[in-house]
Amino acid sequence: EGLLPSRITPLECAEKGLGIEPPPLKRPRPPAFFEARKEEAARKADAIKRKTDAILARLEAAECVPYVEGPVYDTISQLREKVDTFLAREEINASTFCKMLGLPSNQYAKWKYSNGSNGERQEASSQSLRLNFMSIAYHFFERLRLAEGRPKSKERVKDERRMTPPDCADR
Repeated sequence: EGLLPSRITPLECAEKGLGIEPPPLKRPRPPAFFEARKEEAARKADAIKRKTDAILARLEAAECVPYVEGPVYDTISQLREKVDTFLAREEINASTFCKMLGLPSNQYAKWKYSNGSNGERQEASSQSLRLNFMSIAYHFFERLRLAEGRPKSKERVKDERRMTPPDCADR
């Protein structure tokens, strides 16, 4: 009769004074913690929005300069360098950059790291992905160059001469 039953909960042990403490109750985090997290996230989102709005405002200023999309004169490595430099200079991430271009947020990573080596089907989709991203990003940088009033680089002029057929020299 003085024996303990085979199954007893820690709470019952504590009630009977048998020296076993019940597990501590989980305390909810104070609301201030969640408020601080929300405020920090809102500040970061606001900072990103201000940066992207400033970039887009520079592009809108270029709208007064006529721009006709033409061929892409940059190589993949040149364009990759332009994008990486732009991301570092503007302090935005690739996802934000893609959203500015109206592309899915992971498009830059897919373009940058796709190699198309896993079969013919993937290679065709990879090639399409490269061309789509390259065209949109290239023309973004051209409009930005015009908006900022920068001249064409020597390399760009050389590529234009090399890639433009002789009968279309008046472009």
